[in-house]
Amino acid sequence: MNFLMKMLFYRCGLFLTALLVVRFQSAEAENDGHCVWYKVCSDKDAEFKKNCLYNGTPQPLLDKKAINTVISLCPDLVGVLMIDDENPVLCCDAEQVEILDKSVSTVLPYFSRCPSCSRNFLQMWCQSTCSPKQSLFMEVTDTVNETRGISVSGVHYLMKEEFATGIFSSCRNVLDPSTNQRAMNIMCGGLMDDECTVAEWLDFLGNPSKNPMAPFEIVFERYKQASVNISGKIMYPLNATVFSCAQATDNNTTPCSCQDCPTVCSEMIPYPSYEKKRCFIGHMDCLVFVALLTCCSVIVVIVCIAVVHHVLLEKEAVKSSSLNDKMPIGVSCGQQALLNADDVSSCAKIGAWLENKIEDKFHRWGVFCTRHPCLVFFFGITVSLICTSGLCYMQVTTDPVQICPFYRIEQLIIVPRNQTQFVAADPLDNVEFHWGPVFRKEFLHEILQLQKQIENLTVQVENKPVTLKDICVQPLAPEKTECLIQSVVSYFQSNATNLDDEYYEEGFLLSNWLSHLRSCLRNPIQVMDTTMFKMSCLGEYGGPIFPYVALGGFEGSDYISSKAAIVTILVNNYDDPKANEKAQAWEKIFINFIKNYKSDNLSISFKAERSIEDEIERESRSDVSTILISYCVMFVYIVLALGQYDIRGYNFLHLLSKILLGLLGVMIVMLSVVSSLGFFAYVGIPTTLISIEVVPFLVLAVGVDNIFILVQAFQVEFFCFTLLSYFCIIVILSKRGHGKGNEDVEEQIGRITAEVVPTMLLCAFINASGESFFALCGFGDIF
Repeated sequence: MNFLMKMLFYRCGLFLTALLVVRFQSAEAENDGHCVWYKVCSDKDAEFKKNCLYNGTPQPLLDKKAINTVISLCPDLVGVLMIDDENPVLCCDAEQVEILDKSVSTVLPYFSRCPSCSRNFLQMWCQSTCSPKQSLFMEVTDTVNETRGISVSGVHYLMKEEFATGIFSSCRNVLDPSTNQRAMNIMCGGLMDDECTVAEWLDFLGNPSKNPMAPFEIVFERYKQASVNISGKIMYPLNATVFSCAQATDNNTTPCSCQDCPTVCSEMIPYPSYEKKRCFIGHMDCLVFVALLTCCSVIVVIVCIAVVHHVLLEKEAVKSSSLNDKMPIGVSCGQQALLNADDVSSCAKIGAWLENKIEDKFHRWGVFCTRHPCLVFFFGITVSLICTSGLCYMQVTTDPVQICPFYRIEQLIIVPRNQTQFVAADPLDNVEFHWGPVFRKEFLHEILQLQKQIENLTVQVENKPVTLKDICVQPLAPEKTECLIQSVVSYFQSNATNLDDEYYEEGFLLSNWLSHLRSCLRNPIQVMDTTMFKMSCLGEYGGPIFPYVALGGFEGSDYISSKAAIVTILVNNYDDPKANEKAQAWEKIFINFIKNYKSDNLSISFKAERSIEDEIERESRSDVSTILISYCVMFVYIVLALGQYDIRGYNFLHLLSKILLGLLGVMIVMLSVVSSLGFFAYVGIPTTLISIEVVPFLVLAVGVDNIFILVQAFQVEFFCFTLLSYFCIIVILSKRGHGKGNEDVEEQIGRITAEVVPTMLLCAFINASGESFFALCGFGDIF
């Protein structure tokens, strides 16, 4: 009996010991945490895949590709979880890792400017997807039966306040490279800047009704405590490593830029600030006082100099009146005596010497031209003809890319004739809005129809059909071959069915085209909108349609009140003109199509890339008649303004009326224009039709001015005149002269040339220098 009792107590002791050991091990395992899910239970063709419910220990990840992906995305997670330095023990398999990689790859580009933000954002999702201690900070709240097992459809995600705030703060000011707006505005469902808070951000990420990309409901709970009691269970909110945007995540990265992280800017040494102290003398500002004092001083000095100079002149006049008989030769009564050489400065001597030399050279040149008119005439005509022959090599630039480079686009600005707004409610929340006239469904349908017709335009180039798809920009080619078109109907993927679609539930309208537009205007990069449609806001080409590009006639960011729709088509552009031949041919029929398009509901303004080129060519050719008329008018003006009609007979009418002067002068101006164009053609410098239009007017103005200066100088000088630049006129008019005394014609022309032509030379030099300055500075061929 005693033996049996002993054996019973012994076995009871062993059993209790075993229970305590199991209990201790269970408690230790509970404290270490375990998985709440593992593997994927959703069908392979499911839009959003859910993980299988799993309350077990983490499993080793054996797939090499998945391991490399985890190491790349989650370096903080796998650092201490390796078996045999090769395989990490995680709560995710290769398929879950692949889903994680695809999910974050659509978001990370928005944070790509800031490595710290990207690392923190990945940390949050890596921990929830693969952490071997999921049960410590995640609690499954809902499940659903699927073909491959029970999947998780709802969780509570517990995290420390400082962890959530750290992630949000590091990403808050990061700008999206594609929109130059805060990336967090997109992650908050369209809330702008300060409206986006940590709570709003986390709520949007985990709420499928707000975020169409959320696969199931995730309730983010933030705690300041290190541990919390949830329904009798001790849990430890996640508090993983977080990097500030001013920190580098490793030795291979740098902190975020000042533009994306104000903290970095604040660490810069501030500029010293100085307090501005204003100076006053009495009630007057010191600067005003000094300016007035300086002005008064200058006036006083000038007055004193004038008085002294006047007194000295009076004294000299008195002395001169008493010494008239002793005046030097060449000095008349009342004049001052000649200065001595020592009284003249060196600069004055150099200036006088240079002026005398220039006048002497031009005097000789005028005499030479008058004495040898045939030689001068022949030489001038020969040089002009040689230069003019260069027109055979002239290249005319009409391509606006070479004149002023910019992108190749085709653009339509479409305005409805009915500009009245309409009031309509969004069925999603039954809130009424004043919608702009562009959002009427019939107007959108007409834009869609017009856009489709444009896309189907075909032209033959080298016996091959060319459509818009052959020349347009396709950012996602070869996966997607749709053209990059920014248009309001692209919110519906340019599909009339999507535009007409309506969503009803139990007979009640819950979503229509206005619901979709409202959602897309708030957040144009949504892959699925927040309506019942779950329709994408992206265009057919696979990218966003920004409302400030596709709409017009709105104030600020009130896109709903837009009064115009803008269709922008981006076309490939090349430096090689031959490569653009297809685009130019298509643009030609595009322009003709829009010109002939008739509609009672809308008016269209348009621009194609070749529009500028066509307009330049059209304007230049239409102005040929204007140039000819202006030259004829100048000819008549010369004849009327310079002609002398006080004659005693008609024998000298052809000479005195200056008909030949005007005719040959205008001809020489034209010859100067074509000679200059030919010369630069020889050099290989191309010109533009605008230059060909402008230069004749400039040369005509200067040439006519020179004719007037020369002829009127001759007429003032006793009607003795000469022409240096216009050699043929010299031949006709040089025989007539009325010089001073016995001065012959050659000397008259030489003297007037020496007086007048240096001024013309200076004017020509200044004009040439100005044009050369523009050419050297690269202002473009337009100038």
